[in-house]
Amino acid sequence: MMPQYICWCAALGLALVCTPIMAEPIKSENLCAKPGDEIRVTIPEHLAGNHAATGSISELAARIEKNRDSYFAKMEETSPFSGLYFRGQTDQSLSNGNNRSAYALEWELFKQGWDESRKGMGKAKLERQVQYYQLLRDMEERQLHENLFRLQQIRNKVVAFIYNKEATRLKSLYDRRQQALANGYVTREDVADMAFKVERATLKQAYNESASQLVLSSQEYALINQVESVLLRSTKDLLELAIAHSYEYRLQASFVNRSEYFPTWTDNLSLGFYLEQSHGFNRSNETIAGVRIRIPLENNKGREEFAAIERHSYIDQQQAIALRLAQKIALLSDRLHLRQNDLKLLNKEYQLLRTKTELACYQIDFPVTAVDVPPERKVEELTIYMFEKERDILLARMDILEIMTELSALIKPEKAEDWYLLQ
Repeated sequence: MMPQYICWCAALGLALVCTPIMAEPIKSENLCAKPGDEIRVTIPEHLAGNHAATGSISELAARIEKNRDSYFAKMEETSPFSGLYFRGQTDQSLSNGNNRSAYALEWELFKQGWDESRKGMGKAKLERQVQYYQLLRDMEERQLHENLFRLQQIRNKVVAFIYNKEATRLKSLYDRRQQALANGYVTREDVADMAFKVERATLKQAYNESASQLVLSSQEYALINQVESVLLRSTKDLLELAIAHSYEYRLQASFVNRSEYFPTWTDNLSLGFYLEQSHGFNRSNETIAGVRIRIPLENNKGREEFAAIERHSYIDQQQAIALRLAQKIALLSDRLHLRQNDLKLLNKEYQLLRTKTELACYQIDFPVTAVDVPPERKVEELTIYMFEKERDILLARMDILEIMTELSALIKPEKAEDWYLLQ
């Protein structure tokens, strides 16, 4: 079959320039998708697996989180000193050698007694609670960074797969164009363009294969191919979860309680009861019960005002944290919805390209006269566009999974049903 040419007048001069526009005749099965090919673009199963997290930050964070409740429970079981004392005293006279002794049971309520011990124990518990919440908050942030690093390694694996598949397909088209060039059906520019596309895909494949890689976990694989169907629960529900699980919010609550331990008037009060049995120098025995009190004559001026200012400052801080959590949830939700919409549009475009490709393939087997672009060339171009859409779709799935990872770290749900549903 002789090649067909399209001719036009050159921009400068009257020379007639002709270029071959029809590729070498082929059968549709050599270039077109086979019947029954998967239409929906998804992450293949071989990119998922079970990988252990031994020694990871997530494992360490889970261990600390697991110990939290028992740590706080043990701390609450620690009781303050009751204020009970046993006092003993014995004397001997140097004049006549007689002895004197006294034994007493004392209960000190204030000043080195029960109240001071209660406050000291409460302050010590609060300090340790604050330190543990800070530890959990810092570990939580490190865990998020580790999860995002994991997703980047997974992305490297997915992108390497994408470009490996693309390079293989483009190489097939490149070989076909070289053959067509030898037969005079395409130009050198057509071959050079395809060679560049092959080289680009090969280089990107090589880079991502050399980068650190991980496969998807079974839970991530179950989710990533359904991310366009994810429906988040209401912002109110997500915010309630985020506040309930926020260690930063709990820290401020602990700081609010800290104002209780600012020095008070009772810190200088001394009050105690005693029961005493004594044996005097005159050999008389006495049983004595009494109360001992020492009252400070000055008060802690401005203490209540100071404590109120401190308390309200931390309450305001809590409200600011809640507002920021709401803003982060709104931002991540909007990003999720945007990428979901992008993914749905990409899927629609991909289906449109498949429809156009199927029509062009039909025209290869049943030629139609007077077409602007030969169906063989059209199939090649549409195939390349489909490669790009497949890549965009898989990367959009990775983007949505990353957004959901950030959102999950913010609200810390116990199970998937707590924060999203699948439509």
